[in-house]
Amino acid sequence: MNSRTPIERINDRILHDYGIEDAHSRGKKRISFAVTIAATNIHLDIQLKVLSADGLFDFNSLFIHDFVA
Repeated sequence: MNSRTPIERINDRILHDYGIEDAHSRGKKRISFAVTIAATNIHLDIQLKVLSADGLFDFNSLFIHDFVA
């Protein structure tokens, strides 16, 4: 039972957070593509969270620059 809970959380996130359940897509290829993109986004979100917690990624240093005129 404990091994099912992480999978159920991921399935819930794919279906509800990324809107796959409410999508009006037809066909296995389109649904498979949407699920693959959602799973990739979840994976990248987790990597970003881990790197930020370890101090290895700083969003502000990458995208916010102080321009001196």
